[in-house]
Amino acid sequence: MVNKKIIIGGVIGGVLVVFLLFVVFTGRIGGFSTGAATSSNCRNVEVPYQEQEAYEEQEPYQAIEEYQVPLKYEVISAVEGSTSHNFNYFKTLTVQVRNVDSETGLFTVRIVFRTLKDSGTTKDVTEYIMPNEVKSFYQEYDSDLGEDVDMKYSVIPPDKTLTRTVTRYRTVTKYRPVTKYRTEQRCN
Repeated sequence: MVNKKIIIGGVIGGVLVVFLLFVVFTGRIGGFSTGAATSSNCRNVEVPYQEQEAYEEQEPYQAIEEYQVPLKYEVISAVEGSTSHNFNYFKTLTVQVRNVDSETGLFTVRIVFRTLKDSGTTKDVTEYIMPNEVKSFYQEYDSDLGEDVDMKYSVIPPDKTLTRTVTRYRTVTKYRPVTKYRTEQRCN
């Protein structure tokens, strides 16, 4: 009876070993694949695909820009003279200025008086001048009779604001399609 059990156990064990060997070498149990196919032909393949890529670009645009320019003028005359008040002697300078611009403005004539005793006295005269109008800018300097007085002047016109169209640039983000590749496994 012991021998029968040993023989039956040996037959069952043999069948199990054959079954396990079959499963390991074929990868199949009852006609279904276990996923461990060793006889298939697989390879890695580069597959193209599209993707959106961001990039920056300088884009032009039109802008209105303000800028300042001095009003146009012309000096008609600059006349030196002299006068006296209550026994005081004065050197005088009269500058005539015409506004040749299209806008009214506040003009200044700066006069600098110099003598041997005075290294420089500056006096400003300011007047509004309308387009094509002429205004006189008059200034006196108290000096000694017979003293040499050097007189220099400059005209300081006001500024007016003008506009112009200019091209400026701004950075914008744009997108473009690009072809990229990924590796996939293909099996026969």
